Amino acid sequence: MRNCVRHRREGRAALVLLLWMLLLAPVQGSVASSQVPGAGSQEEKPSEIPRQWAGLIGEYLRGRDTISVLEKDGAMYLSRNGGRESRMRAGKNDRFEISAAGASDETTCVFQRNAAWLAISLEMGSSAFKRIFYGGESGVSFRIKPLRPAGVLRTEALLASPPREEGNFKRSDLVELKMLDSTIPSRYQICYE
Repeated sequence: MRNCVRHRREGRAALVLLLWMLLLAPVQGSVASSQVPGAGSQEEKPSEIPRQWAGLIGEYLRGRDTISVLEKDGAMYLSRNGGRESRMRAGKNDRFEISAAGASDETTCVFQRNAAWLAISLEMGSSAFKRIFYGGESGVSFRIKPLRPAGVLRTEALLASPPREEGNFKRSDLVELKMLDSTIPSRYQICYE
């Protein structure tokens, strides 16, 4: 675990920035609110995804290799294993050209769809990727059906207690940091990562 201690100087800098923003906001009132999404009188709704793309967006898998297909700012993108996004240009019959593709045989990808118009696979060069379907993709909410009534489960949960552990355990030794080093400021925040 790594501890991060924030010093007084950083706190002063944040306070100065906050005061500057508060003093500047009334002067620029209309400009500031027009630049913040959702701060204006009407929030602009993002444009709809084209119908022919909606069934293609998702994740595709081949072994450990994962491809994500997404829409951003009116264009389709492909991301391999969470890496850099490559723009896809639409062709005919669910065929897309990929800009900045890694290998020369992977410049085109072709989607195969099912009867519900959802893509079930993606082919790039000689590689075929199977679509990963998550609950709710068809617009239906996913629900968990409990094995027993919720009232019974709730009653059992409220009566339960943590399991008792047996054995010799090390006594907790939490320490006040100010007692260890007087140079640590009186106001600090410790973050564990």
